[in-house]
Amino acid sequence: MAEQAKLRERLRAVREIAPGYRGRLDEIVQAVERGTADYKWLPPLPAQPEQLPPLTTDAAQRL
Repeated sequence: MAEQAKLRERLRAVREIAPGYRGRLDEIVQAVERGTADYKWLPPLPAQPEQLPPLTTDAAQRL
């Protein structure tokens, strides 16, 4: 039961990250993969995040 509770919690967390997707994790992954062609125009995300934000605090406040 503890393992089931842990898995349900992980699934809940995935659903929070990916709103609008329902089902098992493999079903969510398949749904995302089916939509990949619609988003080919987006540039790939970097493998690692930048160490510093792209805006200064001043610039961010002005926006």
